[in-house]
Amino acid sequence: MLYNRVALLLECELREEKALLTESQDIILALTAAALFDPSVKIPLSADWDKVRKESSLQTIPLIIYSVVEKNLSEEEKKSWKSVVNRMIANNMRVAYEHCEADELMGKNGIPYVIIKGMASAGYYPDPGLRSLGDVDLLVAESDMEKCEKVLCEAGFQSVDNGDGIHAAYKRLPKSRWEVHRSINGIPEGVGGSKCKAYMQDIIENALEVETSNGILRIPDLFHHGLILLLHTASHLTSEGIGLRHLCDWAVFYASLSEEAFSELFEEKLRECGLWKFACLLTLTAVKYLHSPERIWAGEADDELLEAIITDILNSGNFGRNDLDRYRQIKYISNRGEYTVDGKGVLRQLADTIEKKAKAEHKSKIAVLIEYAGLVIGGKRKPDNVSTLKMAKKRKNIYQEFHLFEV
Repeated sequence: MLYNRVALLLECELREEKALLTESQDIILALTAAALFDPSVKIPLSADWDKVRKESSLQTIPLIIYSVVEKNLSEEEKKSWKSVVNRMIANNMRVAYEHCEADELMGKNGIPYVIIKGMASAGYYPDPGLRSLGDVDLLVAESDMEKCEKVLCEAGFQSVDNGDGIHAAYKRLPKSRWEVHRSINGIPEGVGGSKCKAYMQDIIENALEVETSNGILRIPDLFHHGLILLLHTASHLTSEGIGLRHLCDWAVFYASLSEEAFSELFEEKLRECGLWKFACLLTLTAVKYLHSPERIWAGEADDELLEAIITDILNSGNFGRNDLDRYRQIKYISNRGEYTVDGKGVLRQLADTIEKKAKAEHKSKIAVLIEYAGLVIGGKRKPDNVSTLKMAKKRKNIYQEFHLFEV
């Protein structure tokens, strides 16, 4: 009875709520479209540029936005922007140099590798400098992980994280952080995940060598890079969330391929992995809001769904920076460890999450609940409320439309 009343309450509140973008978010989308795809997009002559700057920082795209608005800013406004932009440019220069340092270290020590994410994505932008960079992410074979750690430690790095089975993290003062991956994150169990794993087997041997201003890099070929983008985006979307930078990465990538080339390279394989619907909806969202090129293979989607997707992305911010409550919503949304979102209600999903957590940690469900209660009482976790449940249900309804890893 209680379950039914709570579910009905959530359903009523969701019907009354309409997904709307703020003025700053609308401006951010127009400016991003102008920078990446459509210079004819009308740029507002005046706006609350301080709000726009803060919004672009939450989405980790200030470099994209500033490239368009610089001429519209007063000298006073430029000061605030430049403090952010110059810091990001300096960070990009350092990280770009370190990518080439990684190539030198791996090559000198005979460790085959491939760069994933950051610098691999930057090459698809009209200007690679527009793409903000974070860590250096390397993929190496499992058999080379130990050798790679020895090489990095000799280069001044210290191991800081080696616990998730996917990657090992290393830091070097003052700011360097490298992550060495033994496998690609975001691949679930099941038929779709098995197909993804099979397709990743030859990623290192098929890597492409590209020349940058700092030196040579090895990046994934077109198919592997596209698959990594989808896996990375899906894994974060179904947990803490993604920001506009993820959508930009996908948009500039698919736009680099012709209609026929993309369909021939991806459609059959992504259908086998259960990621084709996801790729199509990301593309349609980019077409509508970033003015990226239309593609017949993406099909059609109703405007209400696309608005819900872009609103969810912008309200999240990069890795949930705009809404920290999203971390608490995860247990109501996706299947634990699977990155899949099915038709369970949020309360049934919570029960399933507790059961899987108990099984994974060899505990009883009561023990898991007592442990959570202790964290709340001790102030280490905030208790969930109706707002948490409401937003979890709203997100779950959107993500179900992606049919992630459903084959």
